Amino acid sequence: MKDILIANQVIGAPKAQRLAALKPECCRPIGGGLPVNIADLGAAALDAGVIIGVLIEVDIGMRRCGVPPGDPLWP
Repeated sequence: MKDILIANQVIGAPKAQRLAALKPECCRPIGGGLPVNIADLGAAALDAGVIIGVLIEVDIGMRRCGVPPGDPLWP
């Protein structure tokens, strides 16, 4: 398998480490969540020596989920 998409947030350092441990050639784009989730993913990726792509969902006016257009993603 070369590409996977995890549509939900990966919550917690142990799950981020498990994700980072997947085969290096596997692309891992995931749905971005809270800044703490992004920090856990970043730390796990650094430890494993891999890159984890993150897709940020933007609210296009349906007010269901995602960040509002133009707002900063995190401070």
